[in-house]
Amino acid sequence: NLNSAKFEPKRYTHSLLMDQPLASLLQQTNRLAQETRQLDGEMKTLVYENYSKFISATETIGRMKTDVDDMDAEMTKLQVKVNALS
Repeated sequence: NLNSAKFEPKRYTHSLLMDQPLASLLQQTNRLAQETRQLDGEMKTLVYENYSKFISATETIGRMKTDVDDMDAEMTKLQVKVNALS
């Protein structure tokens, strides 16, 4: 089992080389190369999506900080006006 903790790559490779015909080995090589390209593409997509989400979250946090700062300034103005009425 390739996913087993006890997997031995050298032994597996040796077994393949001894037991499989060349055509089968070439097919497996092509299949592995295709799977590698597919997984690489999927990984790049995940990285891009997560990066986009990170950038969006950063921008949202920045806008929230600006809004809170604006609210704080408005509250200070309101406090001054309320104090002036007292």
